[in-house]
Amino acid sequence: MSPVTFSHEFNLTGFNVSTATLSGVWGVDNIGKAYLNGAEISSITYGYPAFQTLTEYSATSGFVEGLNSLYFVVENTGSYISRNPAAFRAEALIEATPIPVPASFPLLIAAIAGFCVVGRHRIFSTI
Repeated sequence: MSPVTFSHEFNLTGFNVSTATLSGVWGVDNIGKAYLNGAEISSITYGYPAFQTLTEYSATSGFVEGLNSLYFVVENTGSYISRNPAAFRAEALIEATPIPVPASFPLLIAAIAGFCVVGRHRIFSTI
């Protein structure tokens, strides 16, 4: 059987990628590899027992600003003469700290809003 890829994309725009972490568990019958943005982060070598007991995986680097890709490439091996079901499952937790808005930004927005209100009030007062 040809390998099958299961993928998930997540966006880290607005987050500090140096604080990003990925953790989870996965299982596959029979073999597989897990990748974050093309870098291998975990592998399961063989067997149905690898599906019964989930394997932990994690990453603390390799993240990029914007779109990131987590994917699993799995392959079901063995005899195809008899019944040979395939299986895959995974859980993932992605955490990162948001990039704080500069303290001056809300003040700038408030000032612009204030000028707009004053300007609008003057326009209507002169009519």
